[in-house]
Amino acid sequence: MAHTEEFADRIRVWAALPARLSEARRRSLLVTLADADRYGHDVTADGAVIWGEIDRCVTPDSNNSSADGS
Repeated sequence: MAHTEEFADRIRVWAALPARLSEARRRSLLVTLADADRYGHDVTADGAVIWGEIDRCVTPDSNNSSADGS
């Protein structure tokens, strides 16, 4: 099971981990997490989850541009 949380400055994606992972799946998760701005894992009595955070890009407000596009 996976879910997301959205914040003004970032998006966090959570995913539950199965009790056992093959080496191929473990490596695939690590490669995917490496693309996140921050990542980690939490282990509780209920199981383990991984999470990754992606920073939102802030773009200039198009209403602030001048008429000539500069």
